[in-house]
Order: sequence, then structure tokens, then C-alpha cells
Amino acid sequence: MYWRETTDPKRRHNGRPDRCYDYCLREAGKLKWVAVGWVSEGFSEQKAANMRREALEKLARGDEVVREQAARLTLNMAADAYFDWMKGEQKHAVPEQCRYDVHVRNSLGHLTIWQGKKKNPGFEAGVEVVRRGLLCAHPASGSWRSRL
Repeated sequence: MYWRETTDPKRRHNGRPDRCYDYCLREAGKLKWVAVGWVSEGFSEQKAANMRREALEKLARGDEVVREQAARLTLNMAADAYFDWMKGEQKHAVPEQCRYDVHVRNSLGHLTIWQGKKKNPGFEAGVEVVRRGLLCAHPASGSWRSRL
């Protein structure tokens, strides 16, 4: 928990500069600062600590949901999301999509990514095609990147 005093001479509480409570947490590998509120608005250090604890609990529960979704993620699902993104960005997806359709979609695409790694050593090549594309071209691929 952190607090900071206002630099505005007009913003005062009980004759002293008003305080704002902040907290930080790490979300998706990045430090995120959250301003809780001012003492003059009724916020206290304890309320800010409770809000931080609730936010951390939500993040922890969210990780479980991501793991469950990752367990059901198939290579076809990841590739389709990637190719849709490429079309939306007006990238040249046709050659890559044709290559994927011919070599991977029907033979290995129905397996979840984790099943495929265990059952078929050739599956890793298909995952690598999608992974390379997601990491290089998709700026918002953090959620997909963590699943691959």
C-alpha cells in the first residue's frame, strides 16, 4: 500500500493536504498501479488494502480459468484465431493458411496442444508454425502465447 499527498493547495482534508491511496499488482507480467481514492472521499488505508486483496484474488481465480481454457485449446482453434487476425490486419494469410490446411489441419489440428505434444512428435512442428506466427505478428497474443 502506498499513499501520496496532493500538490493542489485547494485540496485539503482536516487542515492538511489530502492523501490518495494507491496499490500495485503484477498483471500479465506488467506492474499495474491502481489509485483507490482520497481520504476526503472516505477511503482509508484498510479499505485500500482490502481492495488490493480482492484484486489479487480475482487474478488468482482468473489464472485457473485460463488453465482450464488452455487444456481445451486445440491447434485448429489457435490457428483459426491467428488467421482471422491476419485477415483483419490485411496481411497475406493465404499462403500460410493453405500450408496449414494441407499439412496440419486434418491430421493433427483436432488435438489439444498438450495432448498433441505427448502423442505425436510431429505435432510440435504444427504448434511451432502457429506459435511463430502468433509471436511475430499478433500484438495482443499474450493470452494465446501463454497457452502455447
